[in-house]
Amino acid sequence: MPTPKCLFCNTEFQPPNLNSAYCSKAHYRLAKHDRQKMINDLTKNFRKGMYKNVKTLYKFLPEAGQVNIPLLEALKSGFDDAAFYGTYTSNGVEWHKVGSYLFTISEKENIKTLHIFKK
Repeated sequence: MPTPKCLFCNTEFQPPNLNSAYCSKAHYRLAKHDRQKMINDLTKNFRKGMYKNVKTLYKFLPEAGQVNIPLLEALKSGFDDAAFYGTYTSNGVEWHKVGSYLFTISEKENIKTLHIFKK
């Protein structure tokens, strides 16, 4: 059987059992800390994007209703078309949910439009 390498420091070691992936408990803890930090950073960035989208959509549509604006204008205002947490399909149109807003993006004659809806 080949000697395994530690997933943290990449050195060969003699494992105490077949499931060991790290040469020491310290390296296991450090690797776990690094993984958790990566997850926390992703979550933090996601929350920032969601909050920014809610603020931007509120700017364009503070009350219930719907509005269509050029996507470029929304992007300049800080809108991020990838920051949403739900997708719904209605009449073949895919809507994305951000807070109390739904949005979709359409393209007609090479002009992209952001459609915003709020109940």
